[in-house]
Amino acid sequence: VNALSPEICGTSLPGRSAILTGVDSSRHGVYGNQLFDTSQGRFRNAHPDDLRVPTVLARAKQAGRQVAAVGFGMAHPRDTQVYIGPWWARDMIRGRHDEMDRHDKIWEQAAGIVDPKNYLAELTALGLDTEFVQVPSDEPGHLIRGTLADQQVVDLVAGLDALPVALTSSSPRLGCLIMLCIPLDTTHQRRSGQFAWRMRKSVR
Repeated sequence: VNALSPEICGTSLPGRSAILTGVDSSRHGVYGNQLFDTSQGRFRNAHPDDLRVPTVLARAKQAGRQVAAVGFGMAHPRDTQVYIGPWWARDMIRGRHDEMDRHDKIWEQAAGIVDPKNYLAELTALGLDTEFVQVPSDEPGHLIRGTLADQQVVDLVAGLDALPVALTSSSPRLGCLIMLCIPLDTTHQRRSGQFAWRMRKSVR
């Protein structure tokens, strides 16, 4: 036997939601990667707006902290000052561009970048590559490219963490709470849903 596949595929969104909220799925409301939508009479992909309780990102921002979320699924752009969506977020969009429903549009937003104060431009000026590897879901090597994109996430988090020290411009100090998701070697490629994660709170 070279490999075994589980009877039930891994689901990561409930775990990601638990990390972000500090409560289990009975309270945060995301019990699977897909939720049954009574208004549509079918299952659909879960998304950040399905969370029933505030995330640590939302609480930190409400408390006046600067917040960055880099590559962490189920984080919401509105809860951050710097947001970079996970590379796989576009895989959650089911409809074509002209057929997207409101749930697809939430994932489209979650796949984007929000950086109104141009922190990423500062990182580019310091020599860090802020252009993510493109990961088309319908091409061979999809998950291998995703692994490269995850490495970029690690580099960007390190850059953002060092940014307040390196800045010579008038940009405000980030002093941020950073959520980071790092896949574990081959488990991510097998879509097992198992993830290592790190949460760091920087106070300067």
